[in-house]
Amino acid sequence: MIFKNAMILSDGKTKIADIQTDGQKIVKIGENLSGEGYDLKGAFVTGGAVDPHAHFRQPGYEAKETIKTGSLSAAKGGVFTAFAMPNLNPVPDSEENLQKEIELIKKDAEITVLPFGAVTKGQQGRQLADIASIADKVVAFSDDGRCVNDTGLLLEAMQEVKKTGKIICSHAEAAGYGDSEQAEYLAVERELNLVKKSKVKYHFCHLSTAESFDLVRGAKADGLDVTCEVTPHHISLSASDKTDANFKMNPPLRQKKDVEAARVALLDGTADMIATDHAPHTEYEKSLPWDKAPYGIIGFETLYPVVITSLYKTGYISLESLVRFTRIGAKNRFGIQTGEIKEGEAATFCALDIQNKRPYKKSEILSMGKNSPYIGMDLYGFNLLSVINGKIKYIDTEALCQTKF
Repeated sequence: MIFKNAMILSDGKTKIADIQTDGQKIVKIGENLSGEGYDLKGAFVTGGAVDPHAHFRQPGYEAKETIKTGSLSAAKGGVFTAFAMPNLNPVPDSEENLQKEIELIKKDAEITVLPFGAVTKGQQGRQLADIASIADKVVAFSDDGRCVNDTGLLLEAMQEVKKTGKIICSHAEAAGYGDSEQAEYLAVERELNLVKKSKVKYHFCHLSTAESFDLVRGAKADGLDVTCEVTPHHISLSASDKTDANFKMNPPLRQKKDVEAARVALLDGTADMIATDHAPHTEYEKSLPWDKAPYGIIGFETLYPVVITSLYKTGYISLESLVRFTRIGAKNRFGIQTGEIKEGEAATFCALDIQNKRPYKKSEILSMGKNSPYIGMDLYGFNLLSVINGKIKYIDTEALCQTKF
């Protein structure tokens, strides 16, 4: 198969080239290659995103999403590896419970889905999960959505996880402060103090406040093994943009100063990666009044468009930085094996239309959740094509048609 006129990165610079695949491999990258295939018309080709924070809802909450529908949505968006958060039923806090999720992933996943293990049993924050027994089967540990507020138990968890060499990922939110800015940065501050004691590898999920970034910046300067992520919505939207419950997420949208702080954190290396926090809900749930609607928005299909529109098209970042934030940062931190756009590597790539913008339509969403604040917005960078190990997993048939060259 030939993929003509692909924009690829080579030694930090872009060039237009043809990509030839055979079976599961890229066999040639060159010019004027002939054969059957697709003209990508200058779309930017990259190896696909690694999303370190996503909710697939299965097992337990199949009315919101399944491994199958979530991974199809991810493939459409150009997300080829995603980490599945543990707020499931049963919670993956033991070998038995984790195995149920693993079997579903093996059966239904269209992309690489890597499960998290819970830090505490049932994510209840009272007793440690069976950390040692599941460590080799999970990508990392987290009680996402339920911050471990018992600092003694959290320190014990850090010590146990350190023995395994894995990372703890924290939804930093101190109890008693709601979802306020203070709730986040107070939790970040106290958890960093515990990281100093335990020397565990630690990662902060979806940070959103200027104060939090300052704390992580200082911790990195002090040599702590700490990383953090930001979401597309926290670098593109602020509290003043809120309308309906499709804008309700946790952490919530912050002030414009925090949006700028999140962007600066990416640019100066304080933030290491971008994560969607893909969190589907039913349309009924999101139609409820603001105070009754659940937190969370979908994000797989708009990861690239939002980042490209907000950061690349505005001149904040280069395409090389785009790849670093959406792929390389998480790959390196969590030790994920992914290929590159090179001869002999796996034929796994997506093609992003960075030249043209169009509205995001509710009718095109493949996730079971339709809860996106970006519906109706004009965005650049939608994915036109997903090839995973030589197989086309998604194609925009309005933009691309097979032809002979």
